[in-house]
Amino acid sequence: MSAPAYINREIVEWARKRAGLSVGQLAHDLKVNAGNVEAWEQGAQKPTFSKAGDLAKRLRIPFGYLFLSRPPADEIPLPDLRTESGERPENPSLDFTELVQNTLLKQQWYSDYLREGHDEKLKYVGAARVGANITRTADEMRGWLGINQEMRDRCTSWEKFKVEFIRNTEEIGVLVMRSGVAGDNRRPLSVQEFRGFAIVDPVAPLVFINSRDAKSAQIFTLAHELVHIWLGESGVSNPVPQKRSTDELNVIEQFCNRVAAELLVPSVAVSQMWDQKQTLDQNIKRLVRIYRVSRYVVARQVYELDKITRSQYLDYLDHYKGLWKPKESDEDESGGNFYNTFGARNSRTLIAGVVRALGEHRLTYLDASRLLGIKIATLKKVADRLD
Repeated sequence: MSAPAYINREIVEWARKRAGLSVGQLAHDLKVNAGNVEAWEQGAQKPTFSKAGDLAKRLRIPFGYLFLSRPPADEIPLPDLRTESGERPENPSLDFTELVQNTLLKQQWYSDYLREGHDEKLKYVGAARVGANITRTADEMRGWLGINQEMRDRCTSWEKFKVEFIRNTEEIGVLVMRSGVAGDNRRPLSVQEFRGFAIVDPVAPLVFINSRDAKSAQIFTLAHELVHIWLGESGVSNPVPQKRSTDELNVIEQFCNRVAAELLVPSVAVSQMWDQKQTLDQNIKRLVRIYRVSRYVVARQVYELDKITRSQYLDYLDHYKGLWKPKESDEDESGGNFYNTFGARNSRTLIAGVVRALGEHRLTYLDASRLLGIKIATLKKVADRLD
């Protein structure tokens, strides 16, 4: 008979609730009776070491957690900027918590790697201030990001504009990660919980975009998160399509929304080009052709500028739900290509850094594979493609 594992009953209950499982669900997954799980949580019974291992795996906690005297702090180390105070939500999903922690692990490794190489601090990180001139801030950001009419003219659609926008962002030193799933089981991320977040760092800032969101809305989210980098304010964001910037509770989010819209669709040009004799749809389509962004982004900016009323704006969004409604799947530009998807989820800049570190013998293949979440054999194929 296997020896019992003297686990802490409080940890079992905490971890089960943290994972969003009922007693019955956990019992079903572990192939035991619900009475066994209840007994573990009440301290009346102890599981075997084998079953305790299964329990930890199902609850997605390290095995050692089961023996702690009290539940550990399980915080998201980023302010939640959807709230006025910036405090973290009371019940973030386990998928989201793990995603943030895993992303931070990758970002911190890359930051340490660059610092060891004595890379200089990026001048634009923290260069802006809340309350600064919106137009001037957006102009400065466009200069860094290479967003000009020549760049727009190269892009024949807003999809291609997004690809070049991301490429330009990575080229100035910002890691960009995009995914709509969490973990090896590809659990879908919730757009209701977040659309993006920014991690501020002087040498390795990062933007994460929830690609479960509508493709056309992701352009605005990227711009929004980049403003966070310019402000030097890390945080979790969820720009609401139906809201004007002034409707946001948090002043940082208000500023980020306004600058993001200005960055993508300059207000002066909109004011000059808006034709009251034409329909809303005609005006928006013309601006889309010029600025190579989606109709959602243009509609949002013209609403911000009071070119249309709230009812007109909401009617437009209601008519074109595909512009901003979250997707049912995590499809992206990869077309099912593993390397494209892998690059999007891990940032091509980070992957290139990992491969360089391997060549410099500053990182082992085992540690690199764990960092990127792939097998060593697959990592070697990735490295060969980058050579």
